Amino acid sequence: MSDLPKKLDGVEFLECEEYIHDLKQELDRPFSDLKIIIFKLTYSRLFKILFPAIERGLENGAQVELFLDGIFSHERLTKGLFIVPFGENLREEERMQKELDAALERLKSKGAKISYFNRPNWFNKNILPFAFRDHRKLVLIKRENGGDLGYFGATNLDDGYQNDFMIKVTNKSVLHTLQKFADHDWMERRQDDIEEKINEKLEEMAKNYGK
Repeated sequence: MSDLPKKLDGVEFLECEEYIHDLKQELDRPFSDLKIIIFKLTYSRLFKILFPAIERGLENGAQVELFLDGIFSHERLTKGLFIVPFGENLREEERMQKELDAALERLKSKGAKISYFNRPNWFNKNILPFAFRDHRKLVLIKRENGGDLGYFGATNLDDGYQNDFMIKVTNKSVLHTLQKFADHDWMERRQDDIEEKINEKLEEMAKNYGK
């Protein structure tokens, strides 16, 4: 990587710590719209660095949307699809899960929209739902007076990914392409939301069956 340019025509290579520092600086500036699409979000050091800036943006009237993987983000150990930790590890996982739940609820209470990609449900739980995941790591920031930017690459908001990287984008053509990816994922989200509502209805009918 050392032979490659770090920055070229509105595209900049950032290692994990550089990315988190840079993203926090950008979120500390006023923004009108923030979209985060991510595979794995945990109550990690990386997330805790960014959380106050996201919360402050909401308090200042920004639109914030988080699109998280339905298993590996937030609900990663709650569906019984993977080996579950035990003992001290289990208690630590439960503590982190509760803290993440509380943080996300706090964002939602201030207007953030949080959705999950392909959560296990009646439609997919029998055909290995974990095989169809959204591995995208994408952040888009819009400002009313210009200065839009984005990030994409390999870094999750989880401390196990600190050796990965992201690409910062200010080039308008590349930003347009990233927005197309985001629009596609939001269409998937809306379909997933419809299926979830149907799933909730089916579960309600199943509980009432035979009463």
